[in-house]
Amino acid sequence: MVAIGTTADPNVGLITSVGVRGIPSDLNAEILGFDLFTRYANNISDLGPAFDAIVESFRNHMVQQFATEGEHLSGGWAPLSPLYEDWKGKYFPGQPILRLTGALEQSAINPAVSKSPKRLSMTVTDPSAEWHQAGRFDMPARPVVVVTEGLRREWTGYIQVFIGQVARQMGL
Repeated sequence: MVAIGTTADPNVGLITSVGVRGIPSDLNAEILGFDLFTRYANNISDLGPAFDAIVESFRNHMVQQFATEGEHLSGGWAPLSPLYEDWKGKYFPGQPILRLTGALEQSAINPAVSKSPKRLSMTVTDPSAEWHQAGRFDMPARPVVVVTEGLRREWTGYIQVFIGQVARQMGL
């Protein structure tokens, strides 16, 4: 299981983490729009519309990640070992890297989503996600979920736009 979490914290900003087995491997406080965020966030009880945009963005980026064999977010996935490549070509001809049955791809494109008013979690539930994300003794890591700086900025932008809309509605 690979999980990505986004928390909107009025004291810190947007926090994004990616974890394997619940252990964060990348945790960063996003400061973009921090002043706007802190001034208005306490008046916003639910960031649901912004989180909906983030989920849609995540899905679109996962489609691109698989279409480009990891090039989109992680610079490309490591090639298959010659032995495994031969086996896969025989039993699953034409399938690209990280696509055997399509289950991992579908799990990434349609993650399990959990939302509360100021917290969003998306989880790639396919059991193979964990060892593809981190690698293991017999294969290199081929990260499916990668939160780049550009992605953090995109997601922060969705929250900023939503906060701005709410501020305007409140006459602020």
